[in-house]
Amino acid sequence: MRACRGRARLAALLVALAATGCGAARPEEVRNPSPAPLPAQFFGMHVHHYPSKTPWPAVRFGSWRLNDRFALWSSLEPERGRWDFRALDSVVEAAAARGVEIVLVLGHPPQWASARPNEKSAWGPGQAAEPRDSADWENFVRTVATRYRGRIRHYEVWNEPNWDTFFSGRVDQMVALARAAHRILKEIDPSIVVVSPSATYESGVEWLDRYLAQGGGAYADAIGFHFYVIPGTPEDMVGRVRAVREVMARHGAAAKPLWNTEFGWLFANRATHFRPEEAGFPKYARILAGDEAGAYVARSLVLGAASGMARFHWYAWDDGALGLVEPPAFAELKVPARAYERVSGWLAGRRIESCARRGAIWTCAGSGPGDERFRIVWSTDAGPAALDLAQDWGVRRVEALDGGVREVAGPTRIEVTGAPVLLR
Repeated sequence: MRACRGRARLAALLVALAATGCGAARPEEVRNPSPAPLPAQFFGMHVHHYPSKTPWPAVRFGSWRLNDRFALWSSLEPERGRWDFRALDSVVEAAAARGVEIVLVLGHPPQWASARPNEKSAWGPGQAAEPRDSADWENFVRTVATRYRGRIRHYEVWNEPNWDTFFSGRVDQMVALARAAHRILKEIDPSIVVVSPSATYESGVEWLDRYLAQGGGAYADAIGFHFYVIPGTPEDMVGRVRAVREVMARHGAAAKPLWNTEFGWLFANRATHFRPEEAGFPKYARILAGDEAGAYVARSLVLGAASGMARFHWYAWDDGALGLVEPPAFAELKVPARAYERVSGWLAGRRIESCARRGAIWTCAGSGPGDERFRIVWSTDAGPAALDLAQDWGVRRVEALDGGVREVAGPTRIEVTGAPVLLR
């Protein structure tokens, strides 16, 4: 997303979001509509430069969303009938060897197939337009799905269609593309999961409303969205999820899983420096570092789980502005990478049932195998806040985000900061 999000439009939108608190008041309570144990695939990732520049990530993740240049239609079929699957084959094999599922984004036609071949776009001339001939689109989808039958079982139709730098066509044209893709994918493998086009930011909620109103929900097994809330806080994401779910319910799609297929924050680098505007954000957007960066990662994942998201794909492992590892070698873990690893260990195979805010303190309740009960707590205050542990919580151990562990006995008071702690 970062390199090509339509910077002028995004900057104007973020100014408005900052003035309105990201468009939604923070709720007092979040209830998971489907509190099932979180699978490994909930913890998704974007990895841009494996294997050319980036070693395989040192943290565990279960799903890899491919929206990189080598996986675009324009790269796979640069000339009509001339296919190049070498790079995509390589990453599909690497993922399979590690038990990681692939989510492949379909879209971005090459110039020869584009309805507007000279139009500027994020990826290159013509790649934001709809295909000139629907037969070319259908042949592309069929060729890819046939080649990777049994190896890629998740496909997302287009990336951020509410930004004209990614899609310059009409909503009804996107519905037609999704209809054709859904039909072909299901013909090739009925078990394939088709994810709707993933829009982003507040304008994305409006776009999704129009898309579902025109019947797009019929061609998706899951609804995708990008829940970025920069320059807000992780808690602002909850209101955005609520708005998307309201749209889904309005158009009969409430029962479909909700996938966060892209999400991230700006993170400082030690070896390289950048300004927010260079990364496509307004200059007042904060660049997070150290413990605060780790806290934002942890709170985002916990709230995503509590909101009932079925997938949460982090953007990105090896990105210069939003990356979890230090450039240019992309091997040394930053604090937010370790937070990602810690929280995935806390949550994988467990349920987050609800989160509630009292004052500045958020408390999330969850359960695990057997009769395991736990809570995750943090504060949104600038400084530490005091929390009295209720006796009926039965807390015996406090685990910090940095790995520290403290045993407790009986009623006690702890200090809570912006970094979540796990109460077992």
